[in-house]
Amino acid sequence: SGLFKFYSKSMQYLQDESVSIQVKDRRVEIYGSPWQPQYPGYLTYAEPGFHANQIGEKWNRTIPNSVDILATHTPPKVSILA
Repeated sequence: SGLFKFYSKSMQYLQDESVSIQVKDRRVEIYGSPWQPQYPGYLTYAEPGFHANQIGEKWNRTIPNSVDILATHTPPKVSILA
């Protein structure tokens, strides 16, 4: 999947997927998604409106409930910190 596939010993590109890593005595699940509505022209651009709704629906299906860290290129629509 993805626009890019890049792996090294120290990093992995996540496009609508998760990875589980061991941090000391705990497994941490990280989900990454590159889509953003702010910068047209970039490969990760998601047009506001219809296309963004498709991404939201995809995230609803693909982000695991067990995720510990959510890494995206855009802030959430709703934040519990607001």
